Amino acid sequence: MERTKTLSPAEQSVFHLYAKGLSYKEIAEQMYLSINTIKTHSKRIFAKLGISSREELLLYINMLKEIGVEIK
Repeated sequence: MERTKTLSPAEQSVFHLYAKGLSYKEIAEQMYLSINTIKTHSKRIFAKLGISSREELLLYINMLKEIGVEIK
């Protein structure tokens, strides 16, 4: 959970939308950004959290939820 504190505000927004189950396209639409911008934010999130894919990110989010961490 400590690593999520290193995310920029934009990266945190993307992270939280992933936690809600949104896709790249849905996140881009909701944030009024291009898919490429979302992919860039995603790559930075992956690097900061030490993961390498969206699937791993979703697993990370599910693990946080299982231990009782609330992701808004």
